[in-house]
Amino acid sequence: MPVNPETPTTTADPSARMEAALASLAPVIAEADPSAANRARHAARILAEIDVDAPSIRAAAIVLLDEDARGTALERSDEQTRSVVEGTMRLLALEWQHLERHQTEHLRQMFLVMAKDLRTVFVALATRIPLLRDRTALDDEERHRLALATREVFAPLAGRLGIWHLKWQLEDLAMRELEPDVYQRVKAFLAEKRSDRSRYLEGVVEHLSQALADAGIRAKVYGRPKHIASIVKKMRRKNVPLEEIYDMLAVRVIVDDVPACYAALGVVHGLWEPIPGEFDDYIARPKGNDYRSLHTAVRGPKGRAVEIQIRTWEMHERAEYGVAAHWRYKEGGAFRKKALADKIDWLRRLLEWRDEGASDDLAEALRSDVFRDQVYVLTPAGEIVDLPEGATCVDFAYRIHTEVGHRCRGAKVNGRIVPLNTPLETGDRVEILTGKHPSPSRDWLNPDLGYVKTASARQKIRQFFRAVDRDQAIEDGRALVARECERLAITDPPLEDIALDLGYDEVEGLYAAVGFGDVRPGQVGARLLEATRTEPAPIPAVSESPRRRKRSEGVVVGGIDGVLGHPARCCSPVPGDDVVGYVTRGRGLSIHRRDCPNLAHREPERIVEVDWRPKEATRHTIHLRLECIDRPGVLRDVLDAVVREGARLPQARGESVADGTAVIELTVDVRSAADATRLLDRLERLPYVLHAVRIAQPAGH
Repeated sequence: MPVNPETPTTTADPSARMEAALASLAPVIAEADPSAANRARHAARILAEIDVDAPSIRAAAIVLLDEDARGTALERSDEQTRSVVEGTMRLLALEWQHLERHQTEHLRQMFLVMAKDLRTVFVALATRIPLLRDRTALDDEERHRLALATREVFAPLAGRLGIWHLKWQLEDLAMRELEPDVYQRVKAFLAEKRSDRSRYLEGVVEHLSQALADAGIRAKVYGRPKHIASIVKKMRRKNVPLEEIYDMLAVRVIVDDVPACYAALGVVHGLWEPIPGEFDDYIARPKGNDYRSLHTAVRGPKGRAVEIQIRTWEMHERAEYGVAAHWRYKEGGAFRKKALADKIDWLRRLLEWRDEGASDDLAEALRSDVFRDQVYVLTPAGEIVDLPEGATCVDFAYRIHTEVGHRCRGAKVNGRIVPLNTPLETGDRVEILTGKHPSPSRDWLNPDLGYVKTASARQKIRQFFRAVDRDQAIEDGRALVARECERLAITDPPLEDIALDLGYDEVEGLYAAVGFGDVRPGQVGARLLEATRTEPAPIPAVSESPRRRKRSEGVVVGGIDGVLGHPARCCSPVPGDDVVGYVTRGRGLSIHRRDCPNLAHREPERIVEVDWRPKEATRHTIHLRLECIDRPGVLRDVLDAVVREGARLPQARGESVADGTAVIELTVDVRSAADATRLLDRLERLPYVLHAVRIAQPAGH
């Protein structure tokens, strides 16, 4: 019984296709460096196997020739071949492992090349394999750099385009270079078990082939190799030892049509017991790269786990060769343009924006939208949408259409209304609830709130707010900054200085940036906290003997440190607040916030400038007031948020008011003003909290 598949639909033998494509270059290749010539023919053979056109095959060979031979070959080549070579060389010139912001325009150009002529991607992928396979081709540093780029960029690129025939080779070769110990251990394990595994698979293939024939199903059945990188990935994903990977024993069944796939599945499950949780129907619900097959795992003979894939010949071609298969399959002489357009749609999505600042986000878009693991979710009509792992309902809305994102008001996942920042999982059915008019929320741009994960959605939101009238953006920003100052109890903020510090010539420019979402209110608040901390001015030393100083208090007065001091209860200052000292009679120095109302009634000559630096582990009491929607469990949620932030909670009280809201007052121990700010941020992110501010004293004190 054969163990390897036969190619069902190739128009010619790959060797013959390669020789025909390279015929015009044969003299040049014969005169080239022998090692380079071997690598060039290897890359050309790879593309001949996936049946791409002759210019691509020639381009793959030319790219890997030595420089002199490459120049001669280009002179002898047609315009198409030269174009593919030029595009591929531009694509490979980029230092892919350093996707930094200063390279974003270069990245844009590379993706324009790819979107313009996808053949450059085929050639780029094929040329990586000979360079990694031949260890003499590059020095150690270059080979390591190439392996890293292959693992991080080129192998995911092959998978994104569905070219698994190349993807597994790229992954295995990259792992051999980057993780040699792991690679060799798995390779040795597979070699040790190879003879036993081969005999076992031959028995499974023979038994299944006979059962399918008896059922009248014409099928090709063969054992398929399991690749080292995929075994290691599955071990790590499932956190299981090597011996427990189900599909190291794997069989593939190829049939004529879709009904035969399900009929074959019935035969398989009739022969052997299915393993619960190991069945996936990628025919009814294809993956985002159009991969379609039935996957199941069964307890085969002797109780050993065997994975079985069932697909049609056309599915097999697409699974192995991805978009390259569209060069083979034609309908009425025309390429399947829609399917091909769907395959490269993700390339074009990276090029959607053109407004100011967009190119700065391209590197982020590559990390978030292309080279991260994907989830596949469904629209209400059953269409599949692929998104980066961790994407939310807002990301989904903008992926469907920009206007759907702008008008998004809510979302249902699997029929249940969920918060818009809910991360989506593969298989979720998502419905976006929209309003009549576009009105995205500025909160969606706050990374701390987790509404948006993809760079493309974030850019569309920013573009919307830039299109809003500048005056409105200024008013919105003014309100947000005022709210932040109120929250942090900052009464006279030096906004002119903060605007200049953040790169704006005037305060209105800062307000507009906050309104547009370019600057977060929390950033302004942090700068204000730092700016309003006044350095102590020199004053006469207080009458305290140096021998009696207590350094643990961390108070500096007039250059003398260790002065005995304590936080005033009336305003509850914490380190980081703008503070002054008040010299009491007999109780040392009382530390107040500079805006403490009680200081207005004290003797001004007793007020001194201080620098307060308590020990890091010291905690200080503050008081917070929250306005919330009155609902069961709101106090519990608030207290849970306080605990999660690491603050201590000596006291809490809440009461309902007449308009359906509740007021909660908290007494909390924190270490610094920064801790207080983070806690306020967390509390305001709770869905039922309307407003959270710091107060001097709870009601009734």
